[in-house]
Amino acid sequence: MAALTWWTALLVLLVLGTIATVVVIERRSGSRPGTDVGPTKAVRVTRIIAILYAVVTVFGTVADALQRLLSDAVSVRLPVKPFWPGLPNTVEVTGTTADVVGGGFDHAVVTVAGLDTATRVWLAAGDALQGATNVVIAVVVVMLCTSIIRLDPFRPALTRGINLTATSIIVGGLGWQVCDAVAGGLASSQVLRATGWSLDTAEIDWTDIRQVIGLPMAGHEWTLDFWPIWVGLALFAVAAVFRYGQKLQRDSDGLV
Repeated sequence: MAALTWWTALLVLLVLGTIATVVVIERRSGSRPGTDVGPTKAVRVTRIIAILYAVVTVFGTVADALQRLLSDAVSVRLPVKPFWPGLPNTVEVTGTTADVVGGGFDHAVVTVAGLDTATRVWLAAGDALQGATNVVIAVVVVMLCTSIIRLDPFRPALTRGINLTATSIIVGGLGWQVCDAVAGGLASSQVLRATGWSLDTAEIDWTDIRQVIGLPMAGHEWTLDFWPIWVGLALFAVAAVFRYGQKLQRDSDGLV
């Protein structure tokens, strides 16, 4: 969950495409926003998609959070220290033409049973932050489409909504990454931090060489992707443009 879902990306692209279409047709026809039937229909369809997306995201987020908290087994990204399966010195492998001399796996996406409550809460919090951020984006898209349809694209409420979206993306985008990192580290410790081991028999009967995998060590993953900051700053700039448009609109209304 380190990024927006592909549905959100599709929604944003659709909105940008709709706005671009409206602007191009206005420039060619000299009409006011919303007076052309084609763009108006496109904006209305976009608004309906955004509303449906927001509703589905709310229910999906609640379901995901409850599943994290109540299910016997949950899916989690498990960070590990760089690990590559090793073989006993007595095993000779044939057929390979290259050898791994460094590095290895640094995480695994697994389904884990028996996680403690704290880990589940961190996982649920990450889901909640991601879902809330996506819902805020969808709501502002609805507001934008409504403003275009009403021929009033520079409403103060829309500017505030864009600022809210920028803040939500920065806080939510970084927040859910932190939640996932904390939850992954806790889960890794609970699954992999063994204190001892024993064998039931004197020797192990391997039936397939791929069963000899060893056990990785617990790890932590604190690398954050800072794309939410850049997206948020870009939206703050867009909000500033809308505020300037509001000023021009007020000046224009005063001259009429």
